[in-house]
Amino acid sequence: MEPATNEQLMQQMIALIARQQEMLEKMQREQVRTEFKLEGVKLPTYSGRVEESAQLFYEQADQYFAAKGIAWKSVELAPRVLAALGGSLRGAAAQWFATRRVLIQSVDEFFTELHREFVPADLQQRLRDQLNALQQRDCRDLADYIAKHRQLMVQVRDMSEIDKVIYFQRGLKQRTREEVQYRRCETLSDAITVALDYDRAHQWQYRSEPRRYEEPRPSYLRNEHSQRAEPEPMEIDNVQRLSREDCRRRKLCFKCKKPGHSWRQCGSSKRSEPRRNQRRPVNNVEEDAVSEDEVILFDRVTTCNVQEKEETELIRKPAVIEGKPVTVLLDGGSNVNLIRPGLAKKVLGTRHVQLEAFDGSLQSQEVKKVQADVSMEGHVFKDQNFTEWNKMSEKHDVILGKPWHYEFQPNVNWRTNEVSFPINTEMAEATATNVVIDSVIDGDEFTQQMKKGAYEEVYKVKICAVVAKAAPDFVQPVLEEFSDVFPDTLPDELPPERSVNFELQMKEDAEPKSKGIYRLSKTEQDALEDFIQEKLRKGWIEVSNSPWVSNIFGVPKKNPATNTIPKRTEWLRSGNTKIPIRWVIDYRYVNSQTRVPQIPLPLIDELFDKMQGCSIFTVIDLAQGYHQIQEIPLVEYAKRFVDERKKLVELARKNLIAAQERQKQYYDKKRREVEFAEGDLVLLDTKNLPLRVAAEGAEEKKSKLAARRIGPFRIIKMINDNVAKLELPANLSRLHPTFNVELLTHYVPSPDKFETRPTSKAAPIIIDEETGEKTLRVANNVQASQDTEEVLQARIEELKALQEEQDFFASKKKFAVDLEQSEKCSKYFLRPPQLLHKSRIPVDDEDDLHDTSKAFNEKWSRVYCSPSREFNHPRPQWNKDKLVEILQHSTKKITDSQKDYLESPITANEIYWAIKTMAPDRAPGPDGLPLAYYKTDIHLWSQVLECVYAAQFALGRMTKFQRRGQIILLYKKGDKRDPLNHRPITLLNMDAKIPPKVLARRMGPALQTILGEDQYGFVPSRDIRNAHLRFQALQQLYKKKNTTAGAVLLDFAKAFDSVVWDALDLTLTHFGFGENFCEWVKTFFKDSLVSILFNGDPLPSFQIGAGVRQGDPLSPALFVIYIEPLLNLLRATMKDKGLRSAPQDPSHTVISFADDVTGLLHDLKDAPAFLEVVNEFCEASGMKLNTDKTTAILG
Repeated sequence: MEPATNEQLMQQMIALIARQQEMLEKMQREQVRTEFKLEGVKLPTYSGRVEESAQLFYEQADQYFAAKGIAWKSVELAPRVLAALGGSLRGAAAQWFATRRVLIQSVDEFFTELHREFVPADLQQRLRDQLNALQQRDCRDLADYIAKHRQLMVQVRDMSEIDKVIYFQRGLKQRTREEVQYRRCETLSDAITVALDYDRAHQWQYRSEPRRYEEPRPSYLRNEHSQRAEPEPMEIDNVQRLSREDCRRRKLCFKCKKPGHSWRQCGSSKRSEPRRNQRRPVNNVEEDAVSEDEVILFDRVTTCNVQEKEETELIRKPAVIEGKPVTVLLDGGSNVNLIRPGLAKKVLGTRHVQLEAFDGSLQSQEVKKVQADVSMEGHVFKDQNFTEWNKMSEKHDVILGKPWHYEFQPNVNWRTNEVSFPINTEMAEATATNVVIDSVIDGDEFTQQMKKGAYEEVYKVKICAVVAKAAPDFVQPVLEEFSDVFPDTLPDELPPERSVNFELQMKEDAEPKSKGIYRLSKTEQDALEDFIQEKLRKGWIEVSNSPWVSNIFGVPKKNPATNTIPKRTEWLRSGNTKIPIRWVIDYRYVNSQTRVPQIPLPLIDELFDKMQGCSIFTVIDLAQGYHQIQEIPLVEYAKRFVDERKKLVELARKNLIAAQERQKQYYDKKRREVEFAEGDLVLLDTKNLPLRVAAEGAEEKKSKLAARRIGPFRIIKMINDNVAKLELPANLSRLHPTFNVELLTHYVPSPDKFETRPTSKAAPIIIDEETGEKTLRVANNVQASQDTEEVLQARIEELKALQEEQDFFASKKKFAVDLEQSEKCSKYFLRPPQLLHKSRIPVDDEDDLHDTSKAFNEKWSRVYCSPSREFNHPRPQWNKDKLVEILQHSTKKITDSQKDYLESPITANEIYWAIKTMAPDRAPGPDGLPLAYYKTDIHLWSQVLECVYAAQFALGRMTKFQRRGQIILLYKKGDKRDPLNHRPITLLNMDAKIPPKVLARRMGPALQTILGEDQYGFVPSRDIRNAHLRFQALQQLYKKKNTTAGAVLLDFAKAFDSVVWDALDLTLTHFGFGENFCEWVKTFFKDSLVSILFNGDPLPSFQIGAGVRQGDPLSPALFVIYIEPLLNLLRATMKDKGLRSAPQDPSHTVISFADDVTGLLHDLKDAPAFLEVVNEFCEASGMKLNTDKTTAILG
């Protein structure tokens, strides 16, 4: 072959091999993965319940498809995988998939939508709450507690090992918890191991403790006395005899108690077998006597006819039970009395019995224990107990066994089968009575007995059909008119729509309530199942997924056959599900949460007018008619009215006396000395004067009818503060003109008269009531001269000036009288706030009091950045851009449902809850109205305040009285004269504290969503003790590892009072709070006025420009949100420098309770960086760090 040919051949071979290699690679690329078949492994199911884990469903599905070798996330297999996943859904999840099936195209979309629909946003918080509530005492044993704890723990995300250990040991019993804490376990597995070891070693100690969870024990252990509460001693004689049940459970032989063979194949001696049956049948052949290996063959068998031995005749007697003729078998060898099912009506109970066959097998059967009277041989045996037995012989219906023979001691003649009872048997005499037994005879015998005169009376009974009583002719049109309302049988469908339809509306704040279900017996469950299936078939009810669930139980109705109502206990014991049952549903809680429809009722008189001429009424009309109501006689009604009126008057009198006494005590404390000045008109008290002055000025002897005060007189001179000199008239010249001020009272004349008591015999002034013209009265025979007119004009001018002065005093007196009358009519009088003795600020004199109070007012107005004209302090400084940058580390936001709930209007039910739950002993606000004032008619106030708050939130402004507050200073420590050594507590009016309290309650779920787990301040279901346990556990862990760690304790100067409102609004908006909610918060603080109570006296008020008031129910929730960006910033920047319980666990950087922040550092060298982050937040938010109280701990 030529070389060129060889070369061409080699090239062809190389090309062929390359093509083969290319085809092989292509086949490998296009190779379809083989799907494997799994035996016993099924795709997991998911129902969408809250307690189910969607993540676990995803992981199990991933493992299932991976085991089958299916790329379940591929696009080609997506329809097939989605169909398989949809088939594994149950309940609500299956209904959801049926509606969303068209929109889901891939597996990732399926699980994304599934999580969005069924996994709550606060799932992690729910799991932690369940871990908090889980207790070992609620579980069967420690193993059950560990299993439930693991089931919850595997679903929790981002939890360190030390937190897992804390959650685990919190629910243990006290002794086990102390042991786990003492061992200082670092991981959850170590803690579980320690708990199991301790529980196993000290198991006998828990036997004597009461158990909250009790599991039913097996039947073979209920009466087993060998189970002891302590370890069994190892003794030779401590031998337990094994029963057949134990042998069957352990697969042992009944005879030798050894494994490997059955009792049929046992070769042990027959003498070792316990004699269970002394009586054996004659024709019973022992199988063990013949060897199993021996075989006998017969070629021919010859038999002969032998006369069968006559069966021994048993004693059977006719009797009557419940009016039915029966045959009774007397058997003294039977341990119980037996009866055929259905003969006895009274059921005592049910029980399970086990039947042992000849081969040793056991069969379990449920039987009933009944009671009935037996009539036999002319005697009645009362209340005999029987056990129903369905395998009774056809020859008899009842077996009277040993209990009956023992009770009545019958004399049985076994030859003649006659039964008699001894005469001296007390029980037989007491219970035996003659009865007549019914019998059935044929016609010929009856004719013969009639001829012999055997019957005293004979009756002929004819059975006829019951003829329905026809309705009267005038009633028939009414029945035809309402034939669709009252049909003979109800149709298998819902009733037709009527003109009036009713709809159940739930209250706005109605929530389903978890409550224990009623336990139903087996009989009740079967009857209820039949009832539900019947109503479902008719279409009267339908399956519902509503969370509003109510309990149901059954009550027997009257039995139409016996015309009696059986007791509920008898019905449950009988097991009869066919008797009429009235089902009762407990709708009490649902009714309490249902809005009552307000339907106006027509006037009763109009209804009576419409009834004129009616003659046909239903049973309902006759049972509930107004004519059935008995009227109270007029005399009795009047007597009741007078008695009730007397009680009310007596109660009002007592309350008035008590209120006046309290008011008097209050005014005694607040009474001030009355001040007089020269020129004032006063009245003189005549109590201590020896004479009285008549109208004409004559001095007369003092009597009981003398006036209490005379005057008015003008004060000429104030000798001192307690003595005044008066200008007395000539008729009182005998009196000294100086008097003590206790005898003087300011003169307040009537506003419509200027006429006063004349001090001289000058002509009086006459005032015309219609024109108001003033004239001088003169005698009839005397003309008024020019001098008299001038005197009159001068007198009128003097009286005009006196009127202006007296009007001023009259207005003051009228105000005092009105105040006194208003306070007498109400028991809710003004109460000054209680001032603690330790909170009183010491002052030296009046000047010192003025200077100190002014300094306090100036300092606190500066703290609150008051923009008032008297102070005009600048607004707090904050950096908006830097705060926005810090807020980027806070990624959690409230859910849409929480946002809508927060922005919904405040309802009357929420106001009712706020008034009901608010502390009753809190000091009232500036208006002096305590909480008891609103509790007098809480329903009315709830409805009124609902309208008021709706209008105020719509306008964005509260009333000036609601915006006022008084600040009480509580002394902390240090110099009392330093204003900053006191804690300001704002006293608000009650109507201004109700809306913040409602919003604070609404913010509970939102705080759990957006706040970190290490913030324990003012968050529902979080306790400061958990923070202490975490800090203590980390400290002990690092101490055990012999590793140093540090903590920085931060203290902010006036933290609550330094909150900037604009920064707070920006923070709330970032966390997802709605615009309406932010506007409501601004409404509470906008244009607020406060005044400092300095030693009980209010100082001049000023307007606040910053801070959240301590004493406002909403302030704590707002502050923890305001400081949360700082905690998130520390978690993000210092996460590698915090403490760790294990290398793989997240670090613990901070522990906070509101403004008390503790930083946890692995090395205190990182403390400057930690403080630098804190200062960055302070610069952005306007808060200030108190460097004097900020400390560091090394441990």
